[in-house]
Amino acid sequence: LRRLDTAALLRTGMLAELENTPGAIGFAACVVPAVAELLRRQYPLRVSFLTPAMVQGVDFSAVDVDTVGADRLANVAAAQALGISPAVIVDCGTAITTEVLDRDCRFLGGVIMPGRRLARQALRDHTALLPMVELSSTEFPAPWGHNTVAAIRTGIDLGLVAAIGKLVGDSLERLGGGRALATGGDAPFFISKIPLLEPVPEHFTLSGLAYVLSRRSIQG
Repeated sequence: LRRLDTAALLRTGMLAELENTPGAIGFAACVVPAVAELLRRQYPLRVSFLTPAMVQGVDFSAVDVDTVGADRLANVAAAQALGISPAVIVDCGTAITTEVLDRDCRFLGGVIMPGRRLARQALRDHTALLPMVELSSTEFPAPWGHNTVAAIRTGIDLGLVAAIGKLVGDSLERLGGGRALATGGDAPFFISKIPLLEPVPEHFTLSGLAYVLSRRSIQG
């Protein structure tokens, strides 16, 4: 199980594990079209990609499944592998997504919003004077900042904490209970601020990919 550095993969044009291991195959959950195209072109018979049809035992009839990203499918499969439902999965990365799974393993959908770093970059890139503000895990002393940097940090971070807390709380209420799982590189920040969120095992999203692959292997 390994997360790939997409920038490095695009730069080198090859996947070392496949180059150095004759006969090895890859199974990927990819949401970067340029990377998927590179892997298909470079390893046409050795790399396959996660699709909704591969996630067996989950009912996707409530959503437009063709538009659900492979990373979100892998999160759903990971919750399924752990036997956790109902569940709200919050993936805290470049984008923040939620995946909502009811007690009957129906995928009900979720939300997609900018993550903390992406929101900061948007302010820097689309305004004339606002700077890039680095991420911080410090507490918020008040719902306002005493200078521009503090105002940006508090506005984005406290705003996202409030939004995710509300989304998770309302989702669990409508589900009639369940667990809220947080994964992704920025998960520790949100777990520390939102009591409803709990951490997941290491490599949670990748474990969903491995679970799908193991079931396909067992079934031939």
